[in-house]
Amino acid sequence: MNNNNLSQLFEQTLAVLPHGAIVTDLHGTVVGANKSFSELSGVESKDIVGKNINDYFPVEEKITGEGVFQLSPISNEIIGEVFHVRAHKLETEQAAGWAYFLSGANDSISGHMSWREEKLASLGTLTGEIAHDLNNLLAGILGHVSYLRLTLPESGGHQVSIEAIEEATKGAASMTQRILAFAKGDKGTLAVVSLAEVIRAGTNLLQAALPKNINMQVIGLDKELSIVGDEIALSQIVMNLIVNARDALPEGGDITISIDSLSLEKTPDGIVPPIKPGHYAALSIADNGSGIEKNVLDKIFQPYFTTKSERGTGLGLSTVKSIVEKHSGGISLRSKVGKGTEFIIFLPLHHAPKEKVEKGSKEIPKGTEAILIVDDEDAVRTVMEKSLALLGYEVDSVDGGEPALELYTASPEKYKLVILDMMMPNMSGD
Repeated sequence: MNNNNLSQLFEQTLAVLPHGAIVTDLHGTVVGANKSFSELSGVESKDIVGKNINDYFPVEEKITGEGVFQLSPISNEIIGEVFHVRAHKLETEQAAGWAYFLSGANDSISGHMSWREEKLASLGTLTGEIAHDLNNLLAGILGHVSYLRLTLPESGGHQVSIEAIEEATKGAASMTQRILAFAKGDKGTLAVVSLAEVIRAGTNLLQAALPKNINMQVIGLDKELSIVGDEIALSQIVMNLIVNARDALPEGGDITISIDSLSLEKTPDGIVPPIKPGHYAALSIADNGSGIEKNVLDKIFQPYFTTKSERGTGLGLSTVKSIVEKHSGGISLRSKVGKGTEFIIFLPLHHAPKEKVEKGSKEIPKGTEAILIVDDEDAVRTVMEKSLALLGYEVDSVDGGEPALELYTASPEKYKLVILDMMMPNMSGD
């Protein structure tokens, strides 16, 4: 087969390629487009050849490098559509140009996009595994703290240390639960949530992750603003926006988080999506950092769009927008280059008072029954065994499913309760 035949095969392959393909010279003049491009865009191939690609798609100088990005076409026939675009630079001894491969907004572009999705999925799996192991360690620490509370006097200097360990461990445990929920893709549950508590937990969590040259100020946590929402998802909003603000302050600066209530008689301009008039909690996260270029402001919430090059996934702000929309809220953005950025989240207020939990010491019930503990984590198993034995129970413990079955099968009538870890090697709790 000679080179001419191979060239014909290549042209036929390009013609039947499921993704739209356009080839331009270095100045953007179109030299060819395939059939899939016409079907996808509504623009005939013959009509675009010889024209500049910028007449149909606003290709900015900042993205004329190889990679994946999104474009909104400006042709009247296809206004409103959004396309994923992958660009490749073409160079031979005789000529140079660009190849653009287009697919619909809901499709993926072979290669780079699937690689990114696989990378994110792998990251989620790894994160979930780490969070699970960390959660087991924290459960052991909290268990030993509870055991110390049972065995040590109620008053004394040791109580300050016990409370400090307990609060810090609970905070870390709350973080791992959020990470686990995110890694597993949990939809979460709706409940009446205190916005102040969500912000307090998020800022306490991220304070240690901020460089020393960044000052974070939180205003309004004394206000009881309750909303109906998913606490884990709302925490993700706070953390994503604080991390964004941190990244905008490479030389240091200020991050200000504030909450307040407001009543809207009409929908203000610039809120996405538009929200109905009513009573809202307003969460503001502002920084005095680098700001956002005006020409990218309308793309900032698009999936996979990022200004952080390889450091960003392009999912942080799109996730924030999605969570806000699911909570029937809206989000506005103000930014000025060199001056800083402010995101304001509007969430519908829930006026029913949040149920208060009465705190007080209650005597822990004791018993004499036999309990079987099955857990592969030594720290968790040991502290449960010690604590239950202190309360009078007869306790047996094993480190896996197989020895647990053997023990239980030998005397099934003995045990009144089995405390079982669901995630164990070799044989799971199920």
